[in-house]
This record gives sequence, C-alpha cells and structure tokens, in this order.
Amino acid sequence: MKPFRLFAPCLPGLEPLLDRELDELGIGARKIVPGGVEFLGHASAVMRVCLGSGIATRVLLRFERFRATRFETLRRRTSEIEWERFLRDDEEFDVRADVAHCRLWHAGGVEERIAHGILDRLGLSVSDLRRARTVREDHDVEDVDSRSRADSRARADSDARAVRRSRAEARLRADALAQADERARSDARARADVESRADAEVHADAASEADATLPVVRVRAQGDRFGLALDLSGAPLWRRGYRLETAKAPLREDLAHALVRVALEGCCESVDSIVHFGDPFCGSGTIGIEAAGLLHGLLPGRSRRFAIERTRLAAHANASDIARQLLANRTARARVRSILLSDRDAGAVEAARHNATRAGVASKLVIEHHALSDAPIFGVDEPAMIVTNPPYGNRVGSGDLRALYQRFGALVRRMEKPTGVALVTADARLARSTAIQLESILSTEHGGQRVRFLRTTYNRAETVTPHATRA
Repeated sequence: MKPFRLFAPCLPGLEPLLDRELDELGIGARKIVPGGVEFLGHASAVMRVCLGSGIATRVLLRFERFRATRFETLRRRTSEIEWERFLRDDEEFDVRADVAHCRLWHAGGVEERIAHGILDRLGLSVSDLRRARTVREDHDVEDVDSRSRADSRARADSDARAVRRSRAEARLRADALAQADERARSDARARADVESRADAEVHADAASEADATLPVVRVRAQGDRFGLALDLSGAPLWRRGYRLETAKAPLREDLAHALVRVALEGCCESVDSIVHFGDPFCGSGTIGIEAAGLLHGLLPGRSRRFAIERTRLAAHANASDIARQLLANRTARARVRSILLSDRDAGAVEAARHNATRAGVASKLVIEHHALSDAPIFGVDEPAMIVTNPPYGNRVGSGDLRALYQRFGALVRRMEKPTGVALVTADARLARSTAIQLESILSTEHGGQRVRFLRTTYNRAETVTPHATRA
C-alpha cells in the first residue's frame, strides 16, 4: 500500500529537535519544514508518533490541495477524496476551517460544504449530518452562496439545526478562548499576567473522552486553494492528561519535554555520569515529570487515547502492540539516581505531587517545599543537571528578578562537581545576571512571548572566574 503523506507540527524553533525524535521512533522519509516535519508512513507510523513523540503537537494525514471559488465546487472536490478508507460509518467527525484571502470567506459555510462532501462520498444522507459536528455555532449561518440550493436545504434540515443548537454554547466559548489566545500572541508583552492564559489553555478544552479523540478534518484555505488534512491525534499531543493543576506561568508539556532534551543532548556530552537531576523552580512539576519519562524510557502518550483509534486505520495501528515495540527499543538516557524538585510555593508543590501521581511517576520524584537557597539539588556532591523555568516577565519587578537570577547563578557556581544547566527565559539580561556562561540554543514561543532555551555545563574545577553569559 502506498504510504500516506503525513505531517507532525510543532512549536516554531523545535523542528530540528522533533526531527531527531522522529528518527529515534523509526520514522523515515522525513523533511523538516517551517512549523514541523513532513514524513511518509502508514497507520503504524501515525501511532508511533502519537505514543512516542513528546514534541509534536498533532499528526495530520494530508490530501492533495485543490482550487475552488464556488461552494458547489468545494463540495464536489471534497467528495472525490477516498474518505471511506479513513472514516467509519458509526463514528462522528468534525470539520474545522481556517480561511484567509479567499473568495469563500465564510468559515462556517466552508465547514458545512466540506462535511456534505464527505457525507456524499460515504453514501450518507443529509439526516446523518448529526455525525458531522461542523458548524461554528454562529446564531445565524447564512447561505453565502445563493447558487448552492442543495446546501441551503441541508442547513435547514431539522437534525442539523438540533446539532447546532446543542453545541452552540460550547463553540461560542471555544471561539472566545481562541480570540483571547490570538490577542495574547499579538500583544503578549502588554499583558500584566500570563498565568490566567496558561490555566485557560489547560482547562478550556477539558472535554469528554469522546471529544478528545474525535477525528477532525482540518481545512486551510489561502487564495482560493484548499488543503485538507485528517487530524489523527485528537486533542493536541502535549495534553498528556496529567497536568490538571497548575502554578504560575507553567511550561506546556511539549516545551518542557523539548527543554529536557536540549539539556540531555548538550550536557550529557560533557558530564560523564549525571547522578542527580533537579528543578529548583518546579512549579506544577511539568519539567520534572517530563524528565522522569525521558530518563526512564517512558512513552509521552502512554496515558491517553487518540483519534486514529476511532477511524478505519485503527485495525493497522494497535496502540498496545506498538507501545510494546517502542518500549523494547527505548533505553534510559542517563544513570540518574534522583530527580529533585522544589519550589518556594507550597501550593505549587502540592500541585506538582498530584500531577506526578496522575502521570505515574511520583515514585521517581522527590518533590519538596523549599526556598531557592535551600533547594536540595544545590546540596548534592555528585555530577548533576539543573533544568528549570525561572520566573520572568511582567509579574515581578525587574530588580527582584535580577536578584533572583544572581542568587541562582551563585548557587550553581558553588557546586563542587560538574553541573549541566538548561533554562528557558524571555529576557537575555536576566540570564546574564547569573554570571555563568549560558549559550542560546534555540528560540520558540511560550505564553505569547518569544523565549530562549539556554544551556551550559559549569565545572568549578575548570573555572577561575565566571564567564560573561552569551545569551
């Protein structure tokens, strides 16, 4: 069988990391492109990425692009795709459209015509439209193409209206959250507080298990050209299912995973045998939880389900079998004896413990309530790695943050044995306050801001005076 054209998107700047990760998962025929990695593969490759990737946000099965300037053409071209190879008769699906600079500018209308084209191909009647949960739930979706009378009748169908009414409130909330997210991206530095957005990001999509695994046809229309892709992941892959409690400005799971990989790729070359891993600003524990998974060879997607399991491809992508294959090829990345997490906020420590329990790694972590100066990781006398997300941004006065970074750097410089350090920050000046030689590895996005991953290996025995930070 001819392999599918697949795409694994990720946050900007993480593409090379994702490519190396996919290589480890046995994914061949890859190509790095802006925003992710393209590759060829069958259903089993999709499941390998869903289970094994900590950096990809989704897995999309792409179809050939086509041009359409009329809704009737859009419906007809959609019906020419072999949907019967992928979608099941007894399962719902959704359609989500992103439309820009297109004559068919009405996203809701595009979604409906795509849904009708799919139903046409599957040989289902308009009364089966309840399976296609496609409408954005505007209170009044008008016929934006008077020439498409058949589609007008479909929108008038009572079953379709019942579906729209039942999902109207949820979709309106989702649209409001999406608009808020867009505003945050366009003017993030003007925000006084990013914590509320981080919480919303976790909880806004806390849908039922059925919604989290719903197959979605994603449509991108640009300049009258339409690209359709079947989302086989369901909820974004970074939603592992454990981070239900958050602290201030937490890292998303994929960012935390990427930061730990950056630390391991750089520091393990310099530190012969890392014995201790630590995060003295652990917050809700995401970095430590992702580190436990990486260091102990666990699969990022081990605790969740995926949309591919509700498609016809499921017969060729058994999650249990593929998980066993992946685990047989995974090895521990370092001989770490302890993972030491701490935070000055008692509430954050409690959240981290609960999240670690949900992730199934609580026994692999030590999570304690300590101020920075008393963080357990700074008291070890064996080679260590510190990976952390220290505070930055507009929440605290810049003077307070500089003092905090200075204190962090001083504690690192006091450590007797070689210590790998990796951190994420949006402010290079704060990084320079550590007075340790941090190298900028990559930049990406977090909470609407551009952030940098910084890394070094500090060896007190080889350092006479602190180097200036190259960040």
